[in-house]
Amino acid sequence: MRSFAVVPAAGESRRMGRPKLLLPWGDSTVIQTVLAAWQASRVDRVLVVVRPDDAELAEVCRRAGATVVVPGESPPEMKRSIQLALHEIHHRHAPTDADAWLLA
Repeated sequence: MRSFAVVPAAGESRRMGRPKLLLPWGDSTVIQTVLAAWQASRVDRVLVVVRPDDAELAEVCRRAGATVVVPGESPPEMKRSIQLALHEIHHRHAPTDADAWLLA
């Protein structure tokens, strides 16, 4: 069995006024803390869906070892981000019935 963590990170952070996932959290950022927690778990792969115009977030996620999914256009809702990640899992990893995905 393999497990995949899906992190939908393509929101626009409108209420925060700036990318909330890049805000400080302890000694790192919110997204680095989330990714470190997943990587410390037993998941086999962490996938993060980011907006096409969010190069900084994509780079932080790549440096942390995550697979970054960048769609052609920003997903209108979280459901679409999850669908994009599942599509990536299906096409790159050929999951079996024994495999699982987890939503962060």
